[in-house]
Amino acid sequence: MKRDLNLFRNILIFIEKNSEPGVSYPIINYFNELNSDYKTLYEHIKLMIEAGLLSGSNSNVRITNYGYDLLENIRNDKVWENTNKEIKKQKIPQTIENIFKIAGIFVGEILNRILKD
Repeated sequence: MKRDLNLFRNILIFIEKNSEPGVSYPIINYFNELNSDYKTLYEHIKLMIEAGLLSGSNSNVRITNYGYDLLENIRNDKVWENTNKEIKKQKIPQTIENIFKIAGIFVGEILNRILKD
């Protein structure tokens, strides 16, 4: 299996949209809605827990503060698209840390445009 950071993003967005504060979410029951097979979704949730993006068990999870910080940087489709294009263009490893940093640059550019107005 190859790690899919698009799936990471989709999982974060899905949990945020469908969970209640302070409640662990049984996301594994919704693998069809995430266009993923059960095994791939399960393995990605495990990776996200190991990375500190989610906490809980493989079947009941919640987004951590770090997961929310990453989600805030990559939620915008244009920022996500530009981040992935830049990673490919520069041949940078597609790691969570690199995505966080590059997406942060694009968010910073948006903030600079806002502040100039």
